[in-house]
Amino acid sequence: MPNTTVTYTLTSDTPTAMVFLAPEITNNPEGDLTWEIKDSGRRIVITDSDADEEDAICVKLVTGFISPDPQVKNEPV
Repeated sequence: MPNTTVTYTLTSDTPTAMVFLAPEITNNPEGDLTWEIKDSGRRIVITDSDADEEDAICVKLVTGFISPDPQVKNEPV
């Protein structure tokens, strides 16, 4: 099943400062899983170019907050 796509969208009740960051991907030896953040971080699209070839791939979604204060540095936990 080539080019299987999954889209995650933050809901309207999620604070506007919360955005998706780069996901943590494991068990993807072929490197055929790609991702793209859209809509100013409110949506992430993950695509597997050969979804029928793996037993399992682990994708950990990561979110963060955009700081309104430029003095505060945003760092993943």
